[in-house]
Amino acid sequence: MLNRLTGGYPGTASRVTEYESVQHFLSAFALEKSHFPAQVRQNIHRHSQGKDSKLMAQIEADQNWLQAPRHSLVTIFDSSYPTLLRQIDSPPFCLHLNGVPDLLSRDQIAVVGSRKPTQTGLKIAKMISEDLSAVGLVVTSGLAYGIDAAAHKGALAQKGETIAVMGTGCDVIYPRAHERIAMKIIELSLIHI
Repeated sequence: MLNRLTGGYPGTASRVTEYESVQHFLSAFALEKSHFPAQVRQNIHRHSQGKDSKLMAQIEADQNWLQAPRHSLVTIFDSSYPTLLRQIDSPPFCLHLNGVPDLLSRDQIAVVGSRKPTQTGLKIAKMISEDLSAVGLVVTSGLAYGIDAAAHKGALAQKGETIAVMGTGCDVIYPRAHERIAMKIIELSLIHI
């Protein structure tokens, strides 16, 4: 809900963690309205008044999504939230997960690169990811064209675990051409934002 209300506004997580809970933050929100843009303040005010049916429909759709098998939500308040991610300047308030949440706490390595690599670059990315997966590391990438897709394919070739970090959210596979890769990742691993 808070993610919808703030539209994923950068810095939300650091502001919310100053409070005991999301509910406490929302109840004390009037005290720090000036820290958010007008649109965020308006969303929260309209929600508190029960006046935004579109936003309520989006929140309801999010709640329905969470009811599906293997779907979950990890907030910055949860112990399963990745420790290193929590330490960046503006961590996301929440991660929408489709798969195995435990992978977030496993040893992992990011393999990312050009969306227009050479054929040699693709082969090397796939080979490196196969080797990393073979020694038990979770390969993390972005499901994008090029090196990212090669990294996921390498991990999957070893029947290894891989995490796709997607800015679109887990309910929208982008690029669409990578739906098969995404489905294989979901079968074995995790997709999250």
